[in-house]
Amino acid sequence: DTAPRKILYFVGVTDTNEFVFKPFCSSEPFYVHYYNFVNKAIKRVEIQGMGAFEKASGVRIFLNHVEDVKLMQ
Repeated sequence: DTAPRKILYFVGVTDTNEFVFKPFCSSEPFYVHYYNFVNKAIKRVEIQGMGAFEKASGVRIFLNHVEDVKLMQ
């Protein structure tokens, strides 16, 4: 197996019973991984716009965070 391996860190569990994992180091593209332990499915979601954080490892992920976009006008 010549595919590069990534270290993933456990972030938490969503309301839909999915484990959430983030990579140790940010990269472009940046992915968050969801593992549904009920149906044993893995979903990989790309987060766009992470190029500015390419060399940073301090990317934090908060589950169930809601932003009020009305304040951004």
